[in-house]
Amino acid sequence: MIKENQLKPTKKQIDEALDRTEMFYDMIINYIVHHPVYKLNKSYAKHIDLVIENLAKSQLKIKKENE
Repeated sequence: MIKENQLKPTKKQIDEALDRTEMFYDMIINYIVHHPVYKLNKSYAKHIDLVIENLAKSQLKIKKENE
């Protein structure tokens, strides 16, 4: 049985989700995108770019659905 509070996150839970998606996004940019392997190997970069894109989409979706 699913409890009602599991279906509607609290403001604090939403803020935490937004914070964590932003944190991972920033970490990927700072520690992977600026790494030489990312710049030199486009087959790696395309997968990393997809992750970055999806994190940004997730953050926008969380914001939009909880306005």
